[in-house]
Amino acid sequence: MEIKPKRLLFLVLLLGFGGVYGLPAQSLIDATEPGARAAAWGKAVSASIHDPMAALWNPAGLAFMQDAQFRISSNGPFSFNYIGASQFFPLVGTVSANLSRYVLHQKIARDSATIEIVSSTLDRVTLGFSRKVAQTVFIGSSVHYNSLQSTRFATFSLGIIFMPFAGNSKSKTAFYEDEILNPVYLPANVSFAIVAQDLPLGTKYLDGFLEVSAFYQYHRSGPTFQAALRTDFDREIFRAGIGFAMTQKLNFFAGVDGLDMNKAAFGAGWLASRYNFDVAYSLEQKQILIDLSVRFGNFPSQRAAAQKKQSVEKARAGDYAGALKAMNRYMDYAPHDSMAASLKNWLLEKASAREKRILQLLAEAERHEANQWYISAAQAYLQVLELEPNHKQAQKRLKEISPKVDSYVDDLYRRGIKAYEEGDYQKAERAFDVVLKVRKNYPGAREYQEKVKAYFVHQSNELFLRGLGYYHQKNYDMAIKSLEKALEYNANNTEASQYLKKAIEARQDTEAQCAELLVRAATAERHADYARAYKAYKQVLELNPYHDAARKQLRRIEPKLKRYVDGLIARGIALYDQGEYGQAGAVFREALDIDPRRSEAKQYIARLRSDSQRRIDIKFQEGKKFLQKGDYTRAIAAFDEVLRFDSNHTQARYLRNEAYSQSSFAEKLHQADARFRDGQYLAALSLYNQLMERDSSNVHVRQRLEACQQQLNALVEKYVNQGISYYAEEKYTDAIREWDQALAINPNHTQALNYRKKAQDRLNALRRLK
Repeated sequence: MEIKPKRLLFLVLLLGFGGVYGLPAQSLIDATEPGARAAAWGKAVSASIHDPMAALWNPAGLAFMQDAQFRISSNGPFSFNYIGASQFFPLVGTVSANLSRYVLHQKIARDSATIEIVSSTLDRVTLGFSRKVAQTVFIGSSVHYNSLQSTRFATFSLGIIFMPFAGNSKSKTAFYEDEILNPVYLPANVSFAIVAQDLPLGTKYLDGFLEVSAFYQYHRSGPTFQAALRTDFDREIFRAGIGFAMTQKLNFFAGVDGLDMNKAAFGAGWLASRYNFDVAYSLEQKQILIDLSVRFGNFPSQRAAAQKKQSVEKARAGDYAGALKAMNRYMDYAPHDSMAASLKNWLLEKASAREKRILQLLAEAERHEANQWYISAAQAYLQVLELEPNHKQAQKRLKEISPKVDSYVDDLYRRGIKAYEEGDYQKAERAFDVVLKVRKNYPGAREYQEKVKAYFVHQSNELFLRGLGYYHQKNYDMAIKSLEKALEYNANNTEASQYLKKAIEARQDTEAQCAELLVRAATAERHADYARAYKAYKQVLELNPYHDAARKQLRRIEPKLKRYVDGLIARGIALYDQGEYGQAGAVFREALDIDPRRSEAKQYIARLRSDSQRRIDIKFQEGKKFLQKGDYTRAIAAFDEVLRFDSNHTQARYLRNEAYSQSSFAEKLHQADARFRDGQYLAALSLYNQLMERDSSNVHVRQRLEACQQQLNALVEKYVNQGISYYAEEKYTDAIREWDQALAINPNHTQALNYRKKAQDRLNALRRLK
């Protein structure tokens, strides 16, 4: 007998998987595939149809599904010839379990003229598995446990689907879409398949066969064509089918088996998001076939979204390895998501960096163990567990070195207590921190750690106040040093951090301004304008009271300044003799501003004050007379003049208020505006409040009230800051005076009240010591 090469190849394949041969085998090569859609498409379905039934004709088709499905098929009333279910597992693949029944027809020769057809039933349990191995390649296999005429045996099938143009698809793959279940279109318009069916596992009772098939669809809404060729290398069967998508949900099919019109079939399918329903009529079987597939649980997009959400949550929690696994599962649903691909690359970098860090920590821990530094080793292992809580090696090593760590921890705890009692708080802090890092609940360590922290917070606050005082003294170098030290004691001291930034910025600004003023002073000196030079140097010292160069320059020009001051005093005396008291006072004050030691200027200023007191008395008496006559405007003007010279003149203030109460709205408004222009904001505020009681709709009064409040707020801030500066210098009386001025404007200022109490407490403590 001649053996053809193709038959030899097939026999080798069967021998490789088949084992021992037994009784004459039958074959499923002629059997009708279970399912209405398969029958209606001429059974040429191994390159396209994907549902749990695919495990029977090409298990590679299972890879097209990314959800959980249940499917039944019936070819007669109250009977099922197929029941099955499938489930998709990301990064693993799709698995299925099926029960099916086939009717086999075998021709047996009784004599030379008689051939008898014997029918038998094959019951089959099938387990299938498939996954995508590349963008264009899908593979699958299934194992069949068969029962035929009380004989039980196993076979298996192998399948592959190749879609050459799937990698060029710009859209999502069809099997990821949710709008319909098990659509007839694929990720690409062309696919090819090859399947080896019923390869024996053990004794051979079924003949295997090979099927090659192809699928083509011009576009989604166009017709689909399928063709398949089955062969057992003794005979070949050609099958073909065509489908039409009337709508996205309604499809019609027709096909022929073996090019025999008596074996033709046709049918229709209704596809929805949760189910699809197929009906077909087979001319060969003269039966109506019905299929129903149902989707359980979430849609693929919902499953994908859950994995993506899990990935993001794990990434935010720092679990990059877990986030990467979840992202890989998501991309198994959505391989074309470019943003997810970018996030995956980022997670890969993070996970790699974390793994590298873990390896470094493990190496450090091993070195520490080798040197018998068990606490350091335990700290390294604990850091590993912070990065990966279930790290087996770190857990194991921690358990093994635990007795030695306990011994060292006890000793370290005792050393920490000793350091605390000796006042070495930094050493104590380091000891207790290490103890608690390796033994979180070590008795007493937490309490001592809190005591040390309380000490550091106290020190930080003291240094902050000192730095704040230097800041307001414009000694920015010392302010920066104190504030930096405060942050060393307590890195969470936000006020110290804020003022440190301000001090650094102020120092930079001051240095720039001082440099400009020094240039201006040098220029003035070159032009012999020593008064202007003096003012420039004084401005430098106002910006930076510790500027040595400006002080030296002032001392250098003192002889020239003396001559200038002599001229000022002579001019002031002349103005005084001429009765120009205001101008004279200004000249004498300028002289004293340059040289506070000049006695002549002091004497004349004393005379001016005496003359001023006489004028105050005269003006006060004038004001009283005007008040008695009812001339309130002139009375208020007189009392204002008194208060301008003596702001503490209580009688003038009382009588001025009396005049205000008797005056008209216009007069009071005029006086309020005058106070505002003169910078007497507290007095102006009182007047405007009285006016608001008379006319609450007056826009001008309302605006002036707001302006007064803003100015007073600025004054309060100035007094409070100056008080803090005195407080830092331990000048508690001066500090209280400043805060009292602030409280006179705003009695409820919390900071001023708190600081005043602290200063008063310290004054009381000092007095008790005396």
